[in-house]
Amino acid sequence: MKNNNIKNLKVVGASLCLGAVLLTGCGDSYKVNYGLSSITYHKDSEEIDGTISYENLVSLAKICSFQQEDEKFYRLCGVSNSRYAQSYFIQYYDMKTGTCIIEYIDEYGEKVYTRGEDLEIVEEINLDSYLLKENFIKKEYTFDEFLHFYEEKILPTLEEENKELVK
Repeated sequence: MKNNNIKNLKVVGASLCLGAVLLTGCGDSYKVNYGLSSITYHKDSEEIDGTISYENLVSLAKICSFQQEDEKFYRLCGVSNSRYAQSYFIQYYDMKTGTCIIEYIDEYGEKVYTRGEDLEIVEEINLDSYLLKENFIKKEYTFDEFLHFYEEKILPTLEEENKELVK
């Protein structure tokens, strides 16, 4: 019974991916939804359009610390979590590129990966403390504005902390 549910979840996952491709198209741009916020990524120009609400940033966006072999690195990730019966379909998107980097089904605590199995998530850091510390609280942000904030204010502090731990 357990394997049948996993097969069904794979079909559901594939359907969701196919639905996303059909809705967004496979042209010069594609959309990724983070909660109720929709972000458009343009392939040719690497531009990003759209807005994201404070609520979606705090609840769906995480700074993920990854470990791969001996290297530790950070990515701003949007985390999507949907439930199907007794299972969860979980995706981690790199918010800078809109690319899904980790995808798995969690059924009764057992993870079945379809993408990113070799990436170990060491830590997930919430954004709200950084937004409060820098007094950057708004109802809604342009995604470009928020990405600039992340790269200028948050990422340097994380990389500095990482260097201190290595010493």
